Amino acid sequence: MSEMHCSPRIIIFTSLCLGAVALCTLTLGVSTDFWLYTTEATKNNVMMENFTIETQIQMRSGLWKMCVMFEEFPPACSHIEYFQQDSDRHDEATISISITRAIRVSAPTQVAALVFVVLGFSLGVVGGIKQNATIIAAAVMYIFSGLLVAVGMILYISAINDEVGHGIKSKDGSMFSYKYGWSFVFVGISFVCSELAAVMCISVHITLNARRSDILRIIPGLEDKLQLSAHIYDDTDEEMRCKPSGSATPIY
Repeated sequence: MSEMHCSPRIIIFTSLCLGAVALCTLTLGVSTDFWLYTTEATKNNVMMENFTIETQIQMRSGLWKMCVMFEEFPPACSHIEYFQQDSDRHDEATISISITRAIRVSAPTQVAALVFVVLGFSLGVVGGIKQNATIIAAAVMYIFSGLLVAVGMILYISAINDEVGHGIKSKDGSMFSYKYGWSFVFVGISFVCSELAAVMCISVHITLNARRSDILRIIPGLEDKLQLSAHIYDDTDEEMRCKPSGSATPIY
């Protein structure tokens, strides 16, 4: 039964498609503000009265902007300050505001991942056209991008869990719920596509260099070392054949 092999063009096309999906999804994920939806109950004391009013605040947030959502009005959005706000925790702030303060730690890794995936896709296009070792550089860029995305997502989730646990404990179990949005899902899809694109790029390089001479050309100096090893082996084998099997011991 004959084995089926994909041609290099098909693998190159697949890697470029995966790279394009990784680039588009990560760009949309980083640039949009649909990472997290929160619903929080707040209590407001009424002046001159002996009762409080409990209201629910619904918010959505991303890496750069947070928006308060209303039922009958457009959302009121404001930018997340990265340089003017301090990193200390304030117990009087709502949990949603505390989350937007804490998730800033994940933004640099996501931006760096976006830079690497752009480089990976660009090198993948060049390597696919020229079919040379540039495709390996693209695989390395994709791998770094996926790792940075994974680290950023871990930091993001950890910051949310930390702030939610602290906020609920300090506010005596106040009602709070949250869910991740489609921007967060897109970033996760980008991670998967980046790693698959890296695998495809490596597969292209292996397919294009399947012959023994190509493999020797990939590693500089490997062919010379193999020739030297073969020469030493031939000399040793020849000496073993010329050497007498044994010498007679004189008897006195």
